[in-house]
Amino acid sequence: MRIRHHGLTLNLTSEIERARAYCAGGPGIKADWLRRELDPPVNPRVPPGLDPCTVPAAELRAAYLRATEAPQFTKANTPLPQQGAGPGSFAVSQAGDEAQAEQGDPTAAYGSNNWVIAPKLSATGRPILANDPHRAHGAPSLRYMTHLSAPGMDAIGAGEPFLPGLSIGHNGTIAFGLTRFYMDQEDLYVYQLNPRNPNEYRYQGRWEPMLRVTERIAVKGERVPRELVNSFTRHGPVLLSEPGKRRAYALRAAWLEPGMAPYFGSMDQGLLTLCKGSRSSPRPAHQGA
Repeated sequence: MRIRHHGLTLNLTSEIERARAYCAGGPGIKADWLRRELDPPVNPRVPPGLDPCTVPAAELRAAYLRATEAPQFTKANTPLPQQGAGPGSFAVSQAGDEAQAEQGDPTAAYGSNNWVIAPKLSATGRPILANDPHRAHGAPSLRYMTHLSAPGMDAIGAGEPFLPGLSIGHNGTIAFGLTRFYMDQEDLYVYQLNPRNPNEYRYQGRWEPMLRVTERIAVKGERVPRELVNSFTRHGPVLLSEPGKRRAYALRAAWLEPGMAPYFGSMDQGLLTLCKGSRSSPRPAHQGA
């Protein structure tokens, strides 16, 4: 399964690691606070009826990484599932996958920073904005330099090559940028499956059918496309299904909700100006300056 993934605030692996920590009991729960500080402070509780020791951490982590990472076309890749394979029916079969699935939270080192110098502290008497999004170099480049000039807008800077607008730059009024930081925008859902129908899960005391979508994938050298069935609950895509244990696991993410394409905020950046009577509150120019 591939998940539409354009959010940089991923933390499902941290949810999986927390289940492993709570499986260890008291010492593990205390150690979990060292692994990931929760701010504001909360006390996570294990849902009634769930044994955290039964959560298949390695398989879930491998499924999540395969669904969200950029595809790697190498001979070492795991072959596609055979026809008829159900959702999440693959096995963590390679030593590399097992080692990766046992690693800690891959997002722990993610972050960005920016800072601003006030006008009275700069040599020119103008504010200075420094923006450092902490993104890797690549080819093609992640940033596309451009100057956008149109009625009501004159801005220059850099944006994503596949999206309109500017993410980082300035117009005649303000400079703008973006950073990212670690926050909770993903949840792991654990479901009880119907023993009579593994494509139904319990929700609020009743059995609810999963949405099943069949993908047909053309494979070089094969005349008939392979079929892969992806399943979805009301909360998100199913990462792993274990009919024998009557369990299924799905991902719920803020960035999968309608209207949550974060980078489309770049559309308004070049139109930002200052509100009348304010020196610090920018707003889109088309809403009135």
